[in-house]
Amino acid sequence: MVIHDSIFARAHPRRRGSMYLAVLGTSMLVTVVGISAVLATRVERRTVQDANDLTEARLYAESAIETGMYLIQSDSHWRTNRPNGNWQTNISYGSGKYTLAGVDPTDGDLTDSQSEPVLFTGTGTVRNATYIVKATANANPIPLDALKKSVAANGDITINLLKSFTVTGAPMATNGKLVNFGTVNGAVETVVAGTVGTVTGLYTAGAPTLTMPDANLINNYIAVATTIPTGDIDKRLLTPGSNPWGTANTDGVYFMNAVNTDVTVKQSRIWGTLIIRINAGRKVTFADPNLIQNYRADYPAIIVDGAADFSMTSSTTSLMEASSGTNFNPANSPYLGAWNANTLDTYPNEVWGLVHIRGNTSISASTRFHGSILTEGTFTVKISGAEVDYDSSIFNNKIVGYSTYQMTLTRGTWERVVNP
Repeated sequence: MVIHDSIFARAHPRRRGSMYLAVLGTSMLVTVVGISAVLATRVERRTVQDANDLTEARLYAESAIETGMYLIQSDSHWRTNRPNGNWQTNISYGSGKYTLAGVDPTDGDLTDSQSEPVLFTGTGTVRNATYIVKATANANPIPLDALKKSVAANGDITINLLKSFTVTGAPMATNGKLVNFGTVNGAVETVVAGTVGTVTGLYTAGAPTLTMPDANLINNYIAVATTIPTGDIDKRLLTPGSNPWGTANTDGVYFMNAVNTDVTVKQSRIWGTLIIRINAGRKVTFADPNLIQNYRADYPAIIVDGAADFSMTSSTTSLMEASSGTNFNPANSPYLGAWNANTLDTYPNEVWGLVHIRGNTSISASTRFHGSILTEGTFTVKISGAEVDYDSSIFNNKIVGYSTYQMTLTRGTWERVVNP
């Protein structure tokens, strides 16, 4: 019995040790499970936080672009006041920050054209999350209200003593006043009340001010023009198919930099866009006879960077090939779809399309216009018999550059930037 008791006495400690190890192992397992659960919760919480931060950062990035649109809409001179690059940097917003950049994707210059788009980049950051998005705002042209007028003048409109002037299809309008010592056959709109005289149509004082074309417009046309020599244009055919001085411009756009000399245009057919630049004190005279028509429906017929006078007696004079010794409708320059090789044809002595004079404009003969006259200076009628028959296509065709531009974010251009 003593021997058996000793055997059992030795067996009990082993069993107690095994139980201790079992309990210890279980405790460690529970601890590990607990720590893993805590870590998993932390990871899950961090994942949720990161996802929330990224969502918030996206909202900030998109808000940055909306801010860009607000800056455009609240500043009519935003193209010169905003840099081509960052407009706003690390602006605190909510629990994060945003940065806004605006660039001209066309040529990198926001100031050179009202018609070019803006590429916005918005960057939103919240803690470790960053979201970058791009979107493009395009310039949608809205034709100038001045193109709804038969004559639109930035300065006063004057009708000399006992002289008459006729407008049909649309009123003549001025940002100044009417000084009428004769007769206007048609309607007149003025910003400032003046000397009304005889106006056969509706006379409206206090009319809205008309917006004039952008100052860079003429340079944009010169950029696509073919330069012709300085001097009078006499007995010339200037069209997309004919340039007497060299290679023809396929759009019929020609530019003369006359500067310190007067220029006379006479006995010529111009089918295109004629641009003449002269200095102050000089003048471009459109004398008898001429047929001037715009070639492209969305381009003007005449741009004069300076003063101009129209002395074409449309009522009594025609452009005649026989008198000028010039064929004005050869194969490369048909008239109303017809051409020939002789010099027997006769053409009306008229101007068709938009006429844009950046200086003062005077009418010294019975010139007939089919279209519209826009003068950034004064408009003076010196003789009776002239008329403007307004053509609504001047407005409807959205003449290039003769617009204000409404910037709008373009659907389909929103794009997330990954790994910039």
